[in-house]
Amino acid sequence: MEQNAESSRKSLLEAARLRARERKPPARRIEPADIGGPLPLSCAQQQLWLVETMEQSGHAYHVPLGFSLRGQLDAAALRHAMQRIVERHQALRTTFRTGDELPVQCVGPAAGALGWRETVLTS
Repeated sequence: MEQNAESSRKSLLEAARLRARERKPPARRIEPADIGGPLPLSCAQQQLWLVETMEQSGHAYHVPLGFSLRGQLDAAALRHAMQRIVERHQALRTTFRTGDELPVQCVGPAAGALGWRETVLTS
């Protein structure tokens, strides 16, 4: 009897999930913003800009990264993968500039956006 109750419960849950999926409108594709020129800052970007302006450090959100690897590295494949990530994500190419009155965000071009410097250290 306990098995039948559990089986009925699972059937009811599955039926509810199917009905919910049928009623759900199809997901809309998010189109990239038109970046023909400077764009206004989002609320979060305004906060970052304000903190950076007040502190005037210029380094609060710059995190240099270095790591060491052992074994063979396909540097061309790594460089290509990193370039594709930077091309795909506008946030990685976005800088803030002070416009006429308010700060704006400027999205750099995707092509050649990755500044790549490779240093080989051998012992």
